[in-house]
Amino acid sequence: MQTRADGEDPGARFREISGRIDELRGAGADVIVIPEFAMTGYDLTVDQRGIAADASLRARDLLGQWAIAHQVTLVTALPLLDDDGVLYDASVILAADGRQYVGAKRFLWGDERATFTAGRGAALLAEVDGITIGVPICYEIGFPEVVRELVLAGAEIIAVPAAFGRPRRHVWELFTSARAVENGCIVAGAGLCSENLRGQPFAGHSTIVDPFGRRLVQLGDVPDAAGVVVDLADIDRARAQLPYLEDLKSINSVAALDN
Repeated sequence: MQTRADGEDPGARFREISGRIDELRGAGADVIVIPEFAMTGYDLTVDQRGIAADASLRARDLLGQWAIAHQVTLVTALPLLDDDGVLYDASVILAADGRQYVGAKRFLWGDERATFTAGRGAALLAEVDGITIGVPICYEIGFPEVVRELVLAGAEIIAVPAAFGRPRRHVWELFTSARAVENGCIVAGAGLCSENLRGQPFAGHSTIVDPFGRRLVQLGDVPDAAGVVVDLADIDRARAQLPYLEDLKSINSVAALDN
């Protein structure tokens, strides 16, 4: 789904996202990706620690309830505090059985570095209802190594909650396609759109790309939602036709590229 970037009225945003989940689940969705900070608004001039201690907790609770009520897997990113009070830009998978999986953005973008602590280790990876989902957040889709690490660990779907800026829309479109085709995986990226209350513009253009690099869904510049049935068997087919992962095994060092 694709939602507005501002967070002026959390209640209205919660209702909008709930309605989108109703819509997508009614159309048969099993996994729904929600943009980065869609539930709280993306504005780093606002006290993110305060948001994490209040609005994010309410948001996470609601998302967990919706996942159970609709029997659907939800993926998003929220500002969250850990038990030691450390503030992260956190990836969250909320499963239909009530389980929740949490990771943290390792590669922060721009002013995020002054607000959040970088995560440690690999991006979030979890198996939910027989599907293995990896969750890089926004800027992290630009690192081939981050996605490759997830894919080599078993990820079939790369779900990307994002808040890409509008001036870098072309980068978003390039990276979502590239990560899908070079890894033979499905990439589902959900981005914020329009502007936040400071006038900061966001790219929108949420997308689903198949393992061959074909763009199956492409939203525009306004709030919207769309889905598509994906065939997980396409992963093996794509990797057989475009054997990047298999051929990579034969490269033991950078020097091997010269042979």
